[in-house]
Amino acid sequence: MKYPKMREVKEAVISLFSKPYTSSFPKGDFKPFAGYRGKPVVDEDNCVGCETCANVCPPNA
Repeated sequence: MKYPKMREVKEAVISLFSKPYTSSFPKGDFKPFAGYRGKPVVDEDNCVGCETCANVCPPNA
């Protein structure tokens, strides 16, 4: 492996001198993003029991 790319070196140097992008989760209140739609909910009236939604749902709603 030769020398790293200059873009990667530049990004590494910038990240050394900048603040980390983290939130103060335990200390502060949760402020959702503008596009936040909440937890997915299954509409029981339209459900036919195929369980397709359960197979593709990441939060297991």
